[in-house]
Amino acid sequence: MIKNDFHRLLKRQIKDHLGDLNSAPENLEKFLDAINMAYKDYDKDLAHLELILKESSQELFKANKELNLLNTQNEKIIEEKTRHLHKITYNLQNAEKIAGLGNFSWNLSGKKLELSDQLLAMLNLKEVDKNFSIGELVDVFENAQELNKLIENSIETKTKFRLENLRIKNSKNYFLVEGMIIDDTENKDSIFLGVILDITESVTAKENNIKLKEFYETILNNIPVEISVLNDQDKYLYINPVAVKADTNREFLIGKDDFEYCEHFELDMEMAQKQKAIFTQVKDSHKTIEFTDKYENADSSISYLLRRFFPILTSEKEFLYMLELGIDITEKTEQSIKLQQSLEEKEALLGEVHHRVKNNLALVLGMVEMQGALTDNDFLKHHLSEVQHRIAAMSLIHEKLYKSTNFAKIDLQDYLKDLIKFLSGFFSKGKDITIHFDIDNVYASTKKIVPIALIVNELITNCFKYAFKDKTSGDIFVSLKKTEQDLILSISDSGQGLPSELDLNTLKSLGFKLINIFTRQLKGTYELKNNPGLSVTIKFKNEQESINS
Repeated sequence: MIKNDFHRLLKRQIKDHLGDLNSAPENLEKFLDAINMAYKDYDKDLAHLELILKESSQELFKANKELNLLNTQNEKIIEEKTRHLHKITYNLQNAEKIAGLGNFSWNLSGKKLELSDQLLAMLNLKEVDKNFSIGELVDVFENAQELNKLIENSIETKTKFRLENLRIKNSKNYFLVEGMIIDDTENKDSIFLGVILDITESVTAKENNIKLKEFYETILNNIPVEISVLNDQDKYLYINPVAVKADTNREFLIGKDDFEYCEHFELDMEMAQKQKAIFTQVKDSHKTIEFTDKYENADSSISYLLRRFFPILTSEKEFLYMLELGIDITEKTEQSIKLQQSLEEKEALLGEVHHRVKNNLALVLGMVEMQGALTDNDFLKHHLSEVQHRIAAMSLIHEKLYKSTNFAKIDLQDYLKDLIKFLSGFFSKGKDITIHFDIDNVYASTKKIVPIALIVNELITNCFKYAFKDKTSGDIFVSLKKTEQDLILSISDSGQGLPSELDLNTLKSLGFKLINIFTRQLKGTYELKNNPGLSVTIKFKNEQESINS
């Protein structure tokens, strides 16, 4: 391409873009002339120009590549920061939901009000248009006038304000509002930023706690029990009016110990020292201490107080507080003392009664014995002798009761051994009869002891009279065993036994009739066996309330 052709081509291109060349500015003409002059040595400089263009293109390509790389890096940074901003916004929205917190911002220059989504949900505002004003926001609350004045004062003084227990109209929820001016130095604007917190739960809990506190204080202050609570330093945290009646004394004690109380009111320190010793013991042992306190009143009367000291521990078993209770038991104690005195008097009287009954039975026994001695009738002597033994058995009961500290029950083991030894001494003259005892430790009430005693008396008497009639020696076995349900009395001998055709129920003997009567009285049953000696086993209920202790 020659220089003129290039010139014409350049003119044509400029003409295509600018229209009529004659209408082009004068500077353009000068520009074309300069180009025309620049290309006078076109052929000579063309190669040099192409080289320069090639180098420039390479540099431009390199610069463009670096620019694209930089743009890519910037896009990644912007994308990452955008994601981070979205994450912060998301977390902030979730935090607002968790905290029950919403916010609003009011641009004082443009009067533009913006509310967070959480605030819209809290205030039941589903949609807010662009022209929603601060006045409309404030008007949502019942305390709108008070809130509006606080916002105006905050803006004027540029100080923070706070208003609690706000309520939305027609709602039971409580809110806390805080706000203040924030200067936006970058945009040279002033923004009023406010936060609104839902405090319904805390207000409700506080109200409930107040009601609960009033409830418990009403109970603690009026319950007829002395109540004190001390911390781990032996200082009083609470004292009810029953424990300390004077208000001034009670108020003085809060936060102090007994030593300070005694010193202030010039009292003997003995009480404080005793209290401290109890406190230390409860704190160290973590165990309750209880005792009865006896003291003399100003009118010389005696009062009794049941004192209990309870340790209150943490979940880790560490001592936290000590609860002290004092219960007036004067009336019950006096009643108990009177009952004890009455019981002692009655026991003494009952002992005297048993003693007199024993003596009266001994007198009757002596009279029967005298009557037997005065008659020559062997039949009468025999029956009088049996009567003597029965009276002796009952007399021994009253003797045991008289000598015992328990007038309601008798030790059967001790009683039966003494009774049988008495009968043995009477009947076994000239004979070698050995008594074998296997008796459990059983106590019988006075209601049951008489039939048991008379049954044993009849059976032992029969053993001596009939089992060894033709023998000079023998054995008698006496057993009394207790099971969970029954008492089993068994008396057997090594004698000749009874004829097999005899029936105990059909015998006309008074002794056997008495055995039947007393067995029924015990609500028991009996069993008769020849082994070859006679064995009688009587079973009756082991009734704890009347037989066993």
